Amino acid sequence: MNLDPGFGWTHSDYGNAIERFQDSEYHISSFQEFLEKPSDKHLILRHDIDFSLSAARRMALKDHELGITSSFYFRVHSSNYNLFSAEGISLVNEVMSMGHEVGLHLESGAELLQSREKWDSLDAQFYTFEKMLGLKIAGFSAHEPARLGGLEVSDQAKDRWNLKYHTYEDRFTSEMKYLSDSSGRWREGPIINFVGQFDRFQVLIHPIWWYQRSPMENY
Repeated sequence: MNLDPGFGWTHSDYGNAIERFQDSEYHISSFQEFLEKPSDKHLILRHDIDFSLSAARRMALKDHELGITSSFYFRVHSSNYNLFSAEGISLVNEVMSMGHEVGLHLESGAELLQSREKWDSLDAQFYTFEKMLGLKIAGFSAHEPARLGGLEVSDQAKDRWNLKYHTYEDRFTSEMKYLSDSSGRWREGPIINFVGQFDRFQVLIHPIWWYQRSPMENY
């Protein structure tokens, strides 16, 4: 696939790609909005927040500026941010006030440090997330799903917590085109190259890779 020579990693590049989809009559939204009102041509926009609350805020503002909603998934065990700090709580409220969806970025590993059962740890993440933020979530995104235990664990968690979805279900990956910027690279080429090629997309964007003028903004 030939890459668009003008496509990079700035917020301007990102906005140009989103606007290209909009010009081609795609509706762009969060998972929650898609589940409530799907369109024939629809792009579900997902943001996994691995490292930076400030990068998440800039992306939320950019999406709001573009007139779209998206889904933001935050970690409980991040070494880089405290979701339950004043900054974290304020950010979650700000993101939701823009119409975006907030969900859990579920991860494994804490149970190994605590000598506890995996489901004790996963349950603690889910219930703490909802209780501390004072909200009910519709779904979650697995952080490094292979390490979490694959789709089987995600499927079990969805049923266990009576949620509407998780982001790696077949209906969001196999039954629509799934594109991701994981590790700061597009494995099949940038999203702007796919406009018009499929009717429905799930696109995963990690805000940490995107910047206004320089990558130094995020580190």
